[in-house]
Amino acid sequence: MPMKIWIVMLCCFVAVKSFAQGCSDAGVCTMGSLRSDALPAKGMRDSTARQLKHSLVITPAISFGEQNTVNFTPTFDATFQLHKRFHANVKTGFNLTTGDLGLAYGASDLFVSGIVYFIRSDSMNFSFIAGGKFALDKPNFEIENQELPLSYQSSVGTQDILFGLSFNYKSWFAGAGFQYPLTNSTSTFSHSDYDSSSAVLNYFESNRLERKPDVVLRFEKKFYIRKIRLSLGAGIIWIYHLGNDTQLNNAGERVEIAGSKGTTLNITGNISYKISERWSCNFGVGFPVIVRDVRPDGLTRSLVLLPSVTYSF
Repeated sequence: MPMKIWIVMLCCFVAVKSFAQGCSDAGVCTMGSLRSDALPAKGMRDSTARQLKHSLVITPAISFGEQNTVNFTPTFDATFQLHKRFHANVKTGFNLTTGDLGLAYGASDLFVSGIVYFIRSDSMNFSFIAGGKFALDKPNFEIENQELPLSYQSSVGTQDILFGLSFNYKSWFAGAGFQYPLTNSTSTFSHSDYDSSSAVLNYFESNRLERKPDVVLRFEKKFYIRKIRLSLGAGIIWIYHLGNDTQLNNAGERVEIAGSKGTTLNITGNISYKISERWSCNFGVGFPVIVRDVRPDGLTRSLVLLPSVTYSF
């Protein structure tokens, strides 16, 4: 069996078997051109096909989070070429989370970004991306008049700015991103609001959470099987949370959350198939192998499944 097939099979096998915790991607590593499949190098396309300028991507993502919660997050991603070297990207969606505390739902964050391409050639793309994350819903979903932890909320509730660079050379992809929260979360989830026997005490507190910035590095290698219009990819996403987050204690004082600073390392794999000139589909997986000790933002993930369909026009 060819080596490229073994690599993808290994990625899928490990993903299914992994029970690590803590993906903690706040959004930057899948925004615009930082998504590795956002714009493949021109040399990887069918040379006889028309150069389609815009794309719509639907991703009904499923992920498994803190305390075995299950998240269903369909997202809608649209990219428009406004100029040969400038694209605009918009992404939003909906989130539904179920677990031992009940069922919660709400609108996901809105991501808006602009992408400037410094280099676009047959074998290489180099771009800069800048944008923002806007919370469309407050992280205050309640069941029986008690607020649920951030693991159940559709948004952390912060407004963020994001920057990044992406580089695509033939079958190689590299990206770097930075995400900086401008506001604190409006979550008031605190263990003190529950009795000592409640299962909610197993979740991280997040009372008026002040989340620190993230730095992200992403690398991926693709393998192309042109005869059947298939591509296989494997890569890593390294995320460093730049400081310990803080929250309010019972006395209303802001205190540091020890262990919330540090590194998360994720392994990714994906399979893409070009159905026609306009349509393609992709299935991706991701899971962490190194995690932060404490993750009060509710972004813990043990496994992420990313099926998607893309329409280009």
